Amino acid sequence: MSISLDSVAEVFDRTRGFPHHVMNKILKTLKEELEGYERILDVGVGTGRFSKPLQDAGFEVVGVDISKKMLGKACERGTEDLIVSDASSLPFQDSIFDASISIGTLHLIAEWKSALREIARVTIESVFTIHYSTHEYGTTPSGVYKELVEKHGYSYRHPGLGEWKLKEVIKSAKSRFVTSYNISTSERIALLSEKVFSYQWNVPEDLHEKVMEELRKIFAGKKKYTTNVYVHRLDINEIKDYLES
Repeated sequence: MSISLDSVAEVFDRTRGFPHHVMNKILKTLKEELEGYERILDVGVGTGRFSKPLQDAGFEVVGVDISKKMLGKACERGTEDLIVSDASSLPFQDSIFDASISIGTLHLIAEWKSALREIARVTIESVFTIHYSTHEYGTTPSGVYKELVEKHGYSYRHPGLGEWKLKEVIKSAKSRFVTSYNISTSERIALLSEKVFSYQWNVPEDLHEKVMEELRKIFAGKKKYTTNVYVHRLDINEIKDYLES
């Protein structure tokens, strides 16, 4: 089972986007890392927020996504070469792409190893992903929200594994720091109140409201927290070795 983001297609860029200056730095780093590669697969292309700028920069990018509504948003942005497809069954020949990017996708796929195997099958050299983290995770609104719902008896785990965790098991993974930026605590709490994140979707409404009330009290007066952004590069042969181990 894969989670489709159809239900948040209209608000995805607003709720998952980076500040403009941060996005520019991420794209600059991605372009530098992808230099020398020609044909690129974007797995979980979503609204085209990465594929479109890469296409504009001259890269030949093909995007796949299970969500037709997200692909519709990508089309509106002007993104080309889009295909409706589950990452666990990619409609391509072996070793057809020089590199792939997979950003915020694998954690939504229960058969994430199958998806990773498919990515490795169609990719010649490298997989790139983006990871943003904070040393203050346990004290961020998102982290505390999860802790509170679990405290009240509700537990949720993403069906798949986040790409950022692969660097812990694939020894050749290389991380490149991109930038740090501040996130407004009040703005993050406002997004959480909308239940726009997949880990919130099945939280009972009465529990959600109770947790939001507690969350606002906990973060009263706290204005911001800092997030670090990285680009990770994973070697295809190392991914294959990991999957076979």
